[in-house]
Amino acid sequence: MKFKVTEKGVYDAKGNRVKVGAEITVKGDTVPSYLANKGHAVEAAVTNPAKTKKRAGLEKNAEELGIEFSDDTTDDALIDLIEAAKAS
Repeated sequence: MKFKVTEKGVYDAKGNRVKVGAEITVKGDTVPSYLANKGHAVEAAVTNPAKTKKRAGLEKNAEELGIEFSDDTTDDALIDLIEAAKAS
């Protein structure tokens, strides 16, 4: 998790003072007690990249053929699934 330092008194693993305003990475998804009142967690930006025309077309073809897929299915894998469905 990213943590933005807003108060003095934060040190890195080597014992060096971290500047106020710096962002550091801490393990886990909760703020450790030694960082309490020293800053705040920085939320990661959520990005949803727009689908390309190619991807949209592949998904449309797959849906028409009743092929199950997810957003994790690569374009190449989707092409293979479509070709296999058309061949059968």
